[in-house]
Amino acid sequence: MAENIRVAVRQRPFNGRERDMGCENIIEVHGKREVLVKDPEEPSKEPRQYTFDFAYDDSSTQEGVYTDLGAPIVRKALEGFNATMFAYGQTGSGKTFTMMGSKDM
Repeated sequence: MAENIRVAVRQRPFNGRERDMGCENIIEVHGKREVLVKDPEEPSKEPRQYTFDFAYDDSSTQEGVYTDLGAPIVRKALEGFNATMFAYGQTGSGKTFTMMGSKDM
């Protein structure tokens, strides 16, 4: 049954405030599944590596995320299967951006 659960992560672009502050990007997305997270306090330290079913960098598009994640769920729901998609994360982490997009980013 695990093949029915998919976990994806999406790096949202910096917002205007973060750009103005000169925030540093500590996340690298490699390929379509791997994410490396650098420790800003110890830049020489090896980054932590995480693997997901899907990984999207800050240049990903709403269309690309929908094609990979949303469309299959909608298709199954229309075929009569139960289907759920939800975004999880702390405040400001990009849930609304991932589900709805934003014109000011």
